[in-house]
Amino acid sequence: MIKNNKLITPPISDNILAGITRDTVIQLAKIVLKIPVYEQSLSRAELYSADEVFFTGTAIGIKPIINIDNRMIGKGMEGTLTNYLRLFYDDIVRGNNPNFLGYCTPVY
Repeated sequence: MIKNNKLITPPISDNILAGITRDTVIQLAKIVLKIPVYEQSLSRAELYSADEVFFTGTAIGIKPIINIDNRMIGKGMEGTLTNYLRLFYDDIVRGNNPNFLGYCTPVY
């Protein structure tokens, strides 16, 4: 989730998959967006009050969440930072960003 220009994610100890996509998004938040990243347990109340919320995963990349339990998150649409991260991530995984080619492995 994003709150006050900070990326906050549950720690691996909260049954979160220690995935490549998650790690990549954390690195992009630090390197590209230059926002701090915190790992902490999150309550539903914290998610409800987030500015932006998204899922990450190999199959979906970055997927914005616009409501939780029928409660609107932020402005009820993909947030600015989520959008930027999603588009940047998509360019990387498609090999369209020459500065991040090391994130891709050619498959023949």
